Amino acid sequence: MQRWLDVARLRLRSLLRRGQVDDELDRELHAHLEAQVEENVARGMAPAEARRAALIGFGGVQQVKEESRDARGVATLENLGRDLRYTLRGLLRDPMLLVAATTSIALGAGGNIAVFSLAREFLLATPDVSHPEEVVQIGVSHGSHVTYQRWLDLEASGAMAHIAGFSIERPINWYSRGAAVSITPMLVTANYFDVLGVPMARGRGFSTGEARAELEPHLAVITHTFWQREFAGDSGVIGRSMLLNGQSYTILGVIAERARSPAGLAIAPAVYLPLNRSLVPDLGAPDVRIVQLLGRLGRDQSLAQARAAVDAADWRFARAAGDTRYGGVQQFSRVGRLTNNKSGRTLGTFFGLLGVASLFVLLIACANVAGLLVARGASRRREIAIRLALGGTRARLLQQMLAEGFWLALIGTIAGLTLSIAGMHVVNGLAPPAPFPIELHLSADAPVLACALGLVLVSMLACALLPALGATRLSLARALKRDEATGPGRRFTTRGLLLTAQVTVSTMLLVTAFLFLRNLVRTEVTSPGFDVDPVMVAQVGFVQGKPAADQMALLERLADRLRALPGVTRAAYASSVPLTIHGGSSNGRSVRFDDRAETEHLEYSENAVGPGYFATLGVRMLRGREFGPADRA
Repeated sequence: MQRWLDVARLRLRSLLRRGQVDDELDRELHAHLEAQVEENVARGMAPAEARRAALIGFGGVQQVKEESRDARGVATLENLGRDLRYTLRGLLRDPMLLVAATTSIALGAGGNIAVFSLAREFLLATPDVSHPEEVVQIGVSHGSHVTYQRWLDLEASGAMAHIAGFSIERPINWYSRGAAVSITPMLVTANYFDVLGVPMARGRGFSTGEARAELEPHLAVITHTFWQREFAGDSGVIGRSMLLNGQSYTILGVIAERARSPAGLAIAPAVYLPLNRSLVPDLGAPDVRIVQLLGRLGRDQSLAQARAAVDAADWRFARAAGDTRYGGVQQFSRVGRLTNNKSGRTLGTFFGLLGVASLFVLLIACANVAGLLVARGASRRREIAIRLALGGTRARLLQQMLAEGFWLALIGTIAGLTLSIAGMHVVNGLAPPAPFPIELHLSADAPVLACALGLVLVSMLACALLPALGATRLSLARALKRDEATGPGRRFTTRGLLLTAQVTVSTMLLVTAFLFLRNLVRTEVTSPGFDVDPVMVAQVGFVQGKPAADQMALLERLADRLRALPGVTRAAYASSVPLTIHGGSSNGRSVRFDDRAETEHLEYSENAVGPGYFATLGVRMLRGREFGPADRA
């Protein structure tokens, strides 16, 4: 071990202090030479003859120096350094090639880096919680949500150190500046902040003892973005009140800037509120699944052990509740690994296809650059032939041409990374159209830089390897005679292979793009079964817990006022509208039919609609009639 360390230290010193090491070698060789001269003089030789004999014995001082340098084991790195310097000077003397090549690679590499950054942000970004490697997402057979009571049972079971939960599906009304604004909160269990350890910029999160649902807590924690946008970063925001759904909530804290939530998919709620019956009146209902589970592993508890414990506890609770359709724990993975659930897999497939397409674009760009290098190599055939004839090895020439490709790939990828970083700053400030608030925190962090480094290697090989092999595989006699003939029997050339590959990949991308565009056009012209063009949709959010009669009366008044507007022919209301984000909900019930003895469990989609709904959408009735005002009871 010590010997290896000494060798490594010597080689590192030879690289970093080459001049000093060479001076030491010169002094040592000179000392040996003078000692031999003195010995020859002592034997009776004349001084001139003694020096000549000593030089002959050494076999040439320069040869000894080269052998000593080779013995250091750094000759390959030194040659590589020389090749990098030589090829960079050559490229700088050909600015048109440099600009054309790096521009092509920059566009391809920039697209790949952008896709990689977005995929990481949506699918693999680690949430900002304490020890995220200990936090797991839990999904059972009924889907990603469980009832509030099931969360209480699982937390009390001791299957894991702690189990918390959240819900982000229900918008609420925030009264600000004399108007009601719909915002998306994250409704969390009482132990959410205690279990996850979310970093805070100001104040604190609510604790388990003060945020239990039975206490009807009116506490709030807001995000940094919401604090800056709506409160102008007021340092006195802690302790202030917010009017949410007509009730006052006290702000306890502000979450740290750019903190990612465990919900994943870049979802960024405006405010965190404890689950309570003021916000969710049916919180304790046995068929209302509202809580998504997050668990923290116990001391020395493995992922498999925790999954088995949760599965056993949940199966026990399901059996006690008479649930005969329990299918066990379906998802159990560390947070930041959304490819393990349905939404994550769907989005992962999308980004995978997008990544493949962007990689093909990069390969097309590299084929363009490779074509330029082939043309450059054709103009240097005589130079390469002379170097081979003088004893230069093919491996050394390949290394030099790969060094040329390395510079093009490096400069192009750096330019692409710069474009991507500029795009990241623009995208981070956008608010994408989505059913939930999205907040992106794209940055050139270590994984993105590692991706860029990988693209440098891929681009270098794709650009330079084939041209380098073709340029060094030549006939010395023909090249030295400037005979450009390739021979009558040669059917495939490097240029032809590059052209074929480029046309093939480009055709495949164009066909794929055409299929996507054709499907997009078909979705525009295919009839969904109702008249889309003249229909306008407005979403109205009601405060939870308000009497249903009051809500219906308000909807009736709104519909009447809309019908009275010029240009409006019909107006109706419904809980969901097709082809929108809120396009309906799936449900399951045990149903008994009059003509059957046994009950059946049916899975179906449902929608609650008001009078005139089908006529307003232009849905044709095949038989019977639609609902009227008298059918409500």
